[in-house]
Amino acid sequence: MACDTSTSVIPSDWQTYTNSQYKFSFQYPANSVVLNNNYTGYSATFIIDNISGSNPNYDVTFYIGSKDGSDYDDSTKTSIAGFEAIRVSLPTGHNPPQELVFFSDGKTNYEFQLVWDGKDQTVLNKFNQILSTFKFTK
Repeated sequence: MACDTSTSVIPSDWQTYTNSQYKFSFQYPANSVVLNNNYTGYSATFIIDNISGSNPNYDVTFYIGSKDGSDYDDSTKTSIAGFEAIRVSLPTGHNPPQELVFFSDGKTNYEFQLVWDGKDQTVLNKFNQILSTFKFTK
């Protein structure tokens, strides 16, 4: 389930989040909100709240200063913002199902995480679209 940016069409009502401190941006659904949380053990944590736009409420979490993802055996290679990334799908039956994407800019490790029901393809598509819009800024 790699993020294929060549076929990803972003809805015109999506918003853009830009962070000048960490120099990145991404787009996210108009009905969502980006929250800055401070989870222990990370340089920074951002939550894209309620990407589903309904109940159940699914969130995407973006961690700065995460682990590198190398401890997962069943992973696929993809790319984020021009950097090689590792994608791990923890399927239905795993409690809870998750999509994890790890990448590094050579100095810092990053991770995107979606915790979901493992079935709602609309939510998975939104997650992939968010990943396809991530970029580092100057």
